[in-house]
Amino acid sequence: MSAGRTIITLDLPDSLAGSIEARAGRAGMTASSWLSDQLETAFGSGILVRESEMSLAPRKHRKRRSKASRERHRARETAQSEA
Repeated sequence: MSAGRTIITLDLPDSLAGSIEARAGRAGMTASSWLSDQLETAFGSGILVRESEMSLAPRKHRKRRSKASRERHRARETAQSEA
């Protein structure tokens, strides 16, 4: 193992493993080298970051949660002022 590299073992479904091996073969690479290149490219372009941010909370759900949070906060303030 060279500096800056970590070995990771993946347990993939046969169909996904076959797809990776086929694409790697077409590129003239080993499956591990091809997959490593794909991950480096994805991280380098920020795709994984954008996808993870998008999957956290779509905008409409965020607005709905914020509105509900404001309503709960107002209800708490009202209850405390009446007490």
